[in-house]
Amino acid sequence: MRPRLSLWACVLLFQFVSDLGAQNTKPGRLVTDDSIPKGLAGAKIHVPETGYRTRTDPEGRFEIPTKKSTQTALLIASVPGLKPDTFLFHFDTAGTQLFISGQGLQAAWVIREKNASSFNGRGIQTTEILGEGELKKAACCTLSESFETNNTVEVSNADGVSGIRQVEMLGLAGKYVLMTRDNMPLMRGFGVLTGLGQIPGPMVQGVHIAKGTGSVTNGHDGLTGGLNYALKASETDPRLFVNGYINNQLRAEGNLTSHQQLNRRTHNYSYLHHSRQLRTMDQGKDGYTDMPLYSRWYGGNHLSHYGRKAEVQTGFTLLTDHRMGGSIHNFHNGIHKPYQSFAFDMLEQKADAYIKLGIFTNKEGSSSIGNILTATQHKTDALLNSLTDRKWSGTQKSLAFSSVYASDADHLWAVRTGVQAMLDRVTETYGQGSVHRQVNRTETVAGAFGELVYRTEQFTWVAGLRADANNFYGFWLTPRTHLRYAINKHHTLHLQSGTGRRTSWLFAEFFPWLINNRQVVLPPMGLVNTPYGLAQEKAWNTGGNYVWEGMVFGYPSTVSIDAWYTRFGTQVVADRDLSDSAIYFLAQNGNNSTAVQADWVFRPYRRTEVKLSYRYVNSRQWLGDQWQITPFQSVHRMLAVFSFHNRRQWYFDAIAQFNGPKRIPGTRTHLENAGINRYSPWYTLLNVQIRKQFKNGWEIYAGGENLLNVWQRNPVMSGLNPQSPLFDVAYAWGPVNGTNGFIGFRWYLK
Repeated sequence: MRPRLSLWACVLLFQFVSDLGAQNTKPGRLVTDDSIPKGLAGAKIHVPETGYRTRTDPEGRFEIPTKKSTQTALLIASVPGLKPDTFLFHFDTAGTQLFISGQGLQAAWVIREKNASSFNGRGIQTTEILGEGELKKAACCTLSESFETNNTVEVSNADGVSGIRQVEMLGLAGKYVLMTRDNMPLMRGFGVLTGLGQIPGPMVQGVHIAKGTGSVTNGHDGLTGGLNYALKASETDPRLFVNGYINNQLRAEGNLTSHQQLNRRTHNYSYLHHSRQLRTMDQGKDGYTDMPLYSRWYGGNHLSHYGRKAEVQTGFTLLTDHRMGGSIHNFHNGIHKPYQSFAFDMLEQKADAYIKLGIFTNKEGSSSIGNILTATQHKTDALLNSLTDRKWSGTQKSLAFSSVYASDADHLWAVRTGVQAMLDRVTETYGQGSVHRQVNRTETVAGAFGELVYRTEQFTWVAGLRADANNFYGFWLTPRTHLRYAINKHHTLHLQSGTGRRTSWLFAEFFPWLINNRQVVLPPMGLVNTPYGLAQEKAWNTGGNYVWEGMVFGYPSTVSIDAWYTRFGTQVVADRDLSDSAIYFLAQNGNNSTAVQADWVFRPYRRTEVKLSYRYVNSRQWLGDQWQITPFQSVHRMLAVFSFHNRRQWYFDAIAQFNGPKRIPGTRTHLENAGINRYSPWYTLLNVQIRKQFKNGWEIYAGGENLLNVWQRNPVMSGLNPQSPLFDVAYAWGPVNGTNGFIGFRWYLK
């Protein structure tokens, strides 16, 4: 829905393909720049040269009359609560972006090329924005595979056979990150581990990443950060977009999005995706598939209507995802045949629907009430180990509602307040053979929140508090505070602190670690009347971010430095160090994680961008009766990204990742007997891509991933003896297959 107004905003401009005559109108749009862009309604637009005046409509759009020969014009924008801004409006540069500083033309930034990624420090949190151009640098294929150019989000293989890519932030698992689509909680519960791997990357318009606990209006979870993505749903999107991809390992993908403008205020968007692994292989000759055979269908629709007093958005998505892996003997020439040895087989089916209603409470549109209602049904059937008949299946039905009121930001003080409610009905069955454990629960949580905002041009302070009541865990308070200090136009400092809580979804979050022959030791049921007999996870997160923006050798440069500390009051962990033949699930306290990250993005030359990043993580848990580094977490990780394009629209991207050693779980004796070091080696991944854009809407690309051919040859423990109690597939610390070459195309119909 309509976000809060920021002290900072940007103008997005677009042009018609052909002129309509000597006297033409040039459209523009005034939008917020602190989240997924939303229009600023009711802002006054004045062109001093001609005396022309207008106001932005509910979507933030406006038009300016101009002659064909006009290239630029000075505009004055007056936004309620801010000083009028004067800036330069370009008519001839696609992707022009101008930031309103609140201090007039001298502080305005005119950027001729829209950055593929950027750091936005204008809100209460520093947000890392990955635009469509940044996502194109990682051509394949899902959202979880689109973070190759990013050091904040680390993605790695969950195990050696399922092909699931797990996400981490600040040294902690992705389950502690609030993952949303357009601020809607559509990726939680059963989808917390696999969800990002089922979102087609080419359909994504942009991703916003924020570290630390966010606003209390977003919920009581999200202990270490937030990841919000948006599918293509802009008024400027093409009528039709088609994308195709295939690699040398016979993975093929196709994506189609369409945009229909039903009338001046109503737009409809449709999405269709299909991908499949046509065959599998065993490059490491360890007897197990390097990637599973899979078939995935994804489709949906999104409808937006912008009225004078309200905005309405509604839509749905449907997903089916089937994957099969395991012993290579179950496949003939890469094609599946009846099981003869160890096998993994998983089917997911998901449907969700939503409606968002925003109501403007004043004529300017600066005060509003935003309402969001979402419904989700997610069904999973997984054969985790065919040799022991170990299975996990379940159905999740979720309903969520939130309503947020944001007051007029014309004054020094502003408030945001609202209510939120969520219902989860979950049925799960886990076990093997004739021994099964069923977990049925209906969990309800309802809360109210308030946020007080004090804002000047240089200083912003936000104090938030929410109160929630849960039918299992009772009543609790969630305090959070954020501080932003703009030292000057080049230096910005953010500090924040707060708590977070979440209910553990034990099987959905840990099932890759159940693909083995280990004895699974779960908390005794019935002793505690909570899901899985576990306490609710809770943590305190505190830290800050410093951003410097300026010019180096006449070109823009940005430095961002983060430092964060998270301490758990309660954390649910899987202990694989206490025994080599068993895995223990339990709730602990005192576990902690420290993360420091530094990024430098600069342009040493025109149309050239370089990104250098270093991240240090010290994440510790009580495992094997001692404090140890979290398994498979690299303490040191470095990233270098080089991008260049010329005037003929040839784009060259090179990405190098340097990954430090990761701790391998297990007792010292067992690892030594298996010939495995306690830490993985350093390894480097190198990806290169070339793409070409044509004027007729076509774009082609080709490249290679893992060009240094780095891959792990033993991601399966005791793979030669799958009947052994030590057999475990979750020992992947790096890539499980070698160099991958790919080609693809994109086509846009304007």
